Amino acid sequence: MSGISLTIQIDNSQLEAHLQALIDRIGNLAPFNKSVGEHMLVSIQENFDNEQGPDGQKWQFHSPVTVENRLRKNGNAPLTILRDTGALAGSFSYEAGADQVEIGAPTNLCGHSAFWRSGRTRQKESLFRRARFWGIGPEDETEIGLIAEDFLKF
Repeated sequence: MSGISLTIQIDNSQLEAHLQALIDRIGNLAPFNKSVGEHMLVSIQENFDNEQGPDGQKWQFHSPVTVENRLRKNGNAPLTILRDTGALAGSFSYEAGADQVEIGAPTNLCGHSAFWRSGRTRQKESLFRRARFWGIGPEDETEIGLIAEDFLKF
């Protein structure tokens, strides 16, 4: 070949190392899932503390019958919603693995709390219709996004 020739050599070993680290990290999402689980436990507790759902909607207050029963049972104790004993609010836990995170409460408490008795008719009404405390709200979505960004940083 005659004329001028230009040879360019690129050392991409650093880029390859970063990409391999990212691939390794994505291959085991357990630390990410653990962080999401920890966040969601805090979020659920805040929902109970603020007596509101993940969407920010306030929970429906007790029926007059429930207020009467709670006052009779607990005297002048606060009439906190969904916290007659506090067992449900403090019972949530999570299990995080490489593929998922599961958040839940013991079945004996979920079964007990799955329905409310409403008024004297003892009509059953879904707990999630009256007081949705569990779920991913807009703030949770933002926080999970930040957790993901932090997880993927080099």
